[in-house]
Amino acid sequence: MSDVTMKDLGGVFAGSLIPSALLETLLASGRLSLAEVRETVQKAQDAVGHPPSGAMEVEAATILNWMLEMRFAANSVRK
Repeated sequence: MSDVTMKDLGGVFAGSLIPSALLETLLASGRLSLAEVRETVQKAQDAVGHPPSGAMEVEAATILNWMLEMRFAANSVRK
């Protein structure tokens, strides 16, 4: 991983923020329900593997788990 630059990581980070923002927008507009958003994030989490293997997979699983527990929590109240 020594060949990875901050520019590479920044690109990946920016790229991952777009789908997250889209989920938030679709939820806020009522086009997707919270359950549908959570299902989408769960599918991404399932694609990582159970249990995740390797440092990148562990980090991805951690972030997706945070999204399910905090950002799109099942018991969250949305307006």
